[in-house]
Amino acid sequence: MNGRNRKRSPSAPRKRHRPDRKTPSRSFPTAPSIGEAPWFAPALTAAYALLLAFTLFHHELWRDELQHWMLPRDSTGPLDLFRNMEYETIPKLWHLLLLPITRLTSSPVGMQIFHWTIASAVIFVVARYAPFGPLQKVLFAFGYFPLYEYGVMSRNYALGLLFIVVTCALLRHRYRKPLWLALALALMSNTSAHACIVAIGVLLALALDYWLNRRALVEDDAVDARKLYAGFAIAAAGILLAILQMIPPADMTLSSLNATWHYSWHLEWNPSRLAQRLKTIPSVVFFPIDPKFLPVVTLPGQPETIYGVYGVAMALALVATVVAFCWRRPVALFLFLCLVAGFLIFFYTIHYGSFRHHGFLLISLLVLVWGGRYLDGGPAADRESRRAVAARRAGSVLLTGLLAMHAFGGLRAVAIEVERPFSLAERTAEYIRANDLESLPMIGFPDWSASAVLGHLSPKKRIHYVQGNREGSFVRWDGARIGVGPQGSIDAPTLLSQTQALAARNDGKVLMILAVELRIPPGQRRVRPLASFTGAIAFDENFYLYLYETPADGDRTRPDSGPE
Repeated sequence: MNGRNRKRSPSAPRKRHRPDRKTPSRSFPTAPSIGEAPWFAPALTAAYALLLAFTLFHHELWRDELQHWMLPRDSTGPLDLFRNMEYETIPKLWHLLLLPITRLTSSPVGMQIFHWTIASAVIFVVARYAPFGPLQKVLFAFGYFPLYEYGVMSRNYALGLLFIVVTCALLRHRYRKPLWLALALALMSNTSAHACIVAIGVLLALALDYWLNRRALVEDDAVDARKLYAGFAIAAAGILLAILQMIPPADMTLSSLNATWHYSWHLEWNPSRLAQRLKTIPSVVFFPIDPKFLPVVTLPGQPETIYGVYGVAMALALVATVVAFCWRRPVALFLFLCLVAGFLIFFYTIHYGSFRHHGFLLISLLVLVWGGRYLDGGPAADRESRRAVAARRAGSVLLTGLLAMHAFGGLRAVAIEVERPFSLAERTAEYIRANDLESLPMIGFPDWSASAVLGHLSPKKRIHYVQGNREGSFVRWDGARIGVGPQGSIDAPTLLSQTQALAARNDGKVLMILAVELRIPPGQRRVRPLASFTGAIAFDENFYLYLYETPADGDRTRPDSGPE
């Protein structure tokens, strides 16, 4: 009988395809031995941790960070924390982890130390497990987002990034360790809306990968189908839990310096709005620094090139380039398209956000380059032409260039952080304590700026917020914040009326903490300027202190001064 037609004996072992097995022919260009040395990951992590600690020492906590701290600090327990976070519309995992820390210390430095640990862990996972060269790992570690936005800023994003890189490391073993991967996805989705989008994209890609590999998996004795299904269920349940926590109440409000308005989705078709969202892609990839807070990159004709029609063309070209690189890898391409589409839809319909939110577009590229390489869609993808190998090497060079630009942005941001105060809330609080003003009743406007000053004072101290006409510590973004001025803003008479009422209940004196300067006409006897603190990187965290005093002679003349 011809050997090619000879039937295989039932007892003969089958040749099994393992979709999660490493295929050297498809791996990233092999890193030099230095990147695989046992000391490399700890050394890079230590260097990152030292620079981050140095920057944190010079960083002034601002309102977003202190809002995250005051919420668990001023909650009696987990249930009270959930009630207080009703209007935060973010998952609660980060705040639940902060809750026990607030019981150990009343200082927000405890949050910074915890965040420093998480950010350093991200770098260790990348340095130890990412399929990048040593130079790429170093550049990533000191990039703008890992070092500054998700390192210096003590927010929930670093926790999400940690679960993202852990997920990328586990994708190689997705069929042997599905429960660990599912747990990472469930935790990832409960850190932020942006991390939840990444989790959804990865889960959908895993479902497609499983469908393409289902026949080979049935024959693989190392794969436990029950664990796979349980993993899909755990990940989906975690994502659903996160989504339920992010549904906003009907009366939720948002703010700017001049207006307060109701939170709502944008579902109408608007080409200019879509173009703005598309232009976010090249601005994040090529210009890795927030122009609003840190304007360190200035190019000729910037409004016409970066934010004009060329921005949209550049965004489409970037997406087309990635599609061309991933054309022979259907699952990786599907993953990338899911992530990009998910973020564009979120930015368009729900919340555009700021530069730190847009950084998750870059993180999506990391997920594609690292985690997507294991999602090959089956054994046919193992066969690569020389052209494909050359294209992958060209992609590696391009990635190195992009990471170098981000490293420049990260180090430049650190330099500016050392040179200038990010927020002047801490200095304002120091002035209040040094001049024995902390015992006075306080009124603040706008509430989100004034809360930053309060966060640096005694944990028991409360402030009267003009928006909402109530006392508190953290900001509550409910409908009570709607004011009576133009477009819902608080006007000068409202500000001064509430100040006068507060003074009448507290022996005639009130400390006014404002992020806007008052025009005080000559002869004004009630409002006296005390100090001003200007020059912060965050433009609305400059502060002006005024002392409101009811005249001793009983003069009831109503002041006509107001915010400029």
